[in-house]
Amino acid sequence: MRGAEVFIHPTSESGSPSATGKEVARRARAVENMAYVVSTNSASLENLSFPAHSTTAMSKVVDYTGKVLAEATAGESMVANATIDIGALRSARRRTGLTNMVSRLPFQAFAESYARTRFRGPNKLIDGKSISVPERSGFGAMQQADIDRLSDEGKI
Repeated sequence: MRGAEVFIHPTSESGSPSATGKEVARRARAVENMAYVVSTNSASLENLSFPAHSTTAMSKVVDYTGKVLAEATAGESMVANATIDIGALRSARRRTGLTNMVSRLPFQAFAESYARTRFRGPNKLIDGKSISVPERSGFGAMQQADIDRLSDEGKI
């Protein structure tokens, strides 16, 4: 909504040959925003309860139509690279028609609802003026607190 043309999306998610929810959302955000998404996955996650290299795939470049231009498969790799054609993107954003989501989505119709609704509070890792990263279990506790609040409010 502020004109971004490329979204950088660092992630740490398990690879899957199926279209996961995160994969569907990644491609949808590219289409809705008419922007490229460069998604980089972890090389590996060590000392956890799942296989360390389960996150080595799925780094990818998605264009503004939701098409995957390049994707890395399992293992350490630098193969997920593609040409990002900003000129073509800018031209597409200036065309009329059903595919121009930026000019067609009525964002203001959602603004009031977003402004008065809180799902997850901001700045949960900032303690005063410094960043405080909790232990892994702390993230689950923060999420559970949000779930409890949303449940109490009748939103989930």
